Amino acid sequence: MNTHTLPAAVETYFAVIDGDAREKAIDSFAADPHVTDDGSTYRGRDEVLSWLTGAASEWETTSTRLSVNTEGQVITVATRIVGSFPGGQVDLRQEFVLDDEGLIQRLMIAV
Repeated sequence: MNTHTLPAAVETYFAVIDGDAREKAIDSFAADPHVTDDGSTYRGRDEVLSWLTGAASEWETTSTRLSVNTEGQVITVATRIVGSFPGGQVDLRQEFVLDDEGLIQRLMIAV
């Protein structure tokens, strides 16, 4: 199904990921999450929190949703990221897998 409506955890993630309090996104993640971004995988809440306050916070960014596709507990969001990083713009595919409680169990970010 193609829609721009997102589950609460994913909506919260996007609401804070471009701001100054990216660490608050950890509240959207399950007890034992996995994040894969830029060739690195972060496992567990401590590593994901480290990613949120480190690599994910390295640049100022603004995200625009281009499309959303939901199939069961898998939500794929195509986003355009504009920011202070080299090149200044990139389109990403972010695949969220939710647990039974609707929290982010896995996030895979790819170009």
